[in-house]
Amino acid sequence: MNIFLLVVAIVTLLTVLKRITAIEKINAGSIKKEIKKHTFLMLWGIIFVSCILFIPYQIWVLTGSSNDWNGVYIIGASVIATIIMCFTFYSTFKIKKRFT
Repeated sequence: MNIFLLVVAIVTLLTVLKRITAIEKINAGSIKKEIKKHTFLMLWGIIFVSCILFIPYQIWVLTGSSNDWNGVYIIGASVIATIIMCFTFYSTFKIKKRFT
């Protein structure tokens, strides 16, 4: 079950990143459309942040929920890996959107 939750969180994170880049591409012509665009970005951002927090927690649970320094290292490494993954996929999605 924990592996399934981790996979769902990663897929959700990548979907949200793709959706955020699609929303950023929209050219808002008026103030009302600009407000709507930023509102959607904030709502997708909440899901994005919750995925970034949930993925390291699930990795910590899968590795045995260590309460010692091992747990700190696991959480730290998984947070860094998740953030690097986010930046990598965000830039990939952004470049694809720019050239298409």
